Amino acid sequence: MNESLSNPFGGRYWTALILASVCGTNLGDFLPDILKLTPFAEAGAWVVLIGLSLAATTVSRMEALYWFAVLVLCSAGTSFADLLVGDARLGFEAAGALLLGVMAFALLIRQATERNAASKASPGFLFWVAFLAACALGTVLGDGIGHAFRSVKIGVPASALMATLAMLVSIGVGSRLRWRVGFLFWVALVAARWWGTNVGDIAKFLAGAEVCIGVGVAALIFVLILGRGANRGRAPSLPA
Repeated sequence: MNESLSNPFGGRYWTALILASVCGTNLGDFLPDILKLTPFAEAGAWVVLIGLSLAATTVSRMEALYWFAVLVLCSAGTSFADLLVGDARLGFEAAGALLLGVMAFALLIRQATERNAASKASPGFLFWVAFLAACALGTVLGDGIGHAFRSVKIGVPASALMATLAMLVSIGVGSRLRWRVGFLFWVALVAARWWGTNVGDIAKFLAGAEVCIGVGVAALIFVLILGRGANRGRAPSLPA
């Protein structure tokens, strides 16, 4: 079995995705704080960044462009989750339900419209819509569970432990079944974003956002370089 970095069958894919998730947690909070944007301008800025990154992936199948898009979406997911919960005043429960609905709707439409295996193996618009919703949903889960406790100093680590279990089980079961059950990929993605949200917050508390972003991006690049020979720099083929 090919253990390429951008192959969900392999552990290296998930290592890179988890690193991008932690980086995205801090980038999603850090950039709006620097730019001092209004909620509307913040959402618009992320839409532009998402559009540019996804446009690049349609022009070229380079793996680096795929992972840049993943990093942008993880960061945007953090920001959109905060906007829905806070600025839109939906709260954690309603925001989570909305994001779950968007993700499920995008996947159902993708299943109905992309009938051949070749089209599903390449990321398309509906894949990225579901990916963004999953990233934001993971953030809502991490923040919501972390704040459900009396103190976030207890809640965030407890949530991180729950996310670790969810992530290990979903990735383990998916790998065991060789990802023939496509929805397990999305369960694992939400769990990875949930974990990245809590661990990113803990790391930011301990070391500061700037250090976390720098170390995380450097580690992500290192993992990408390690896996480059296995997949020849190509973007991933994905489960349905």
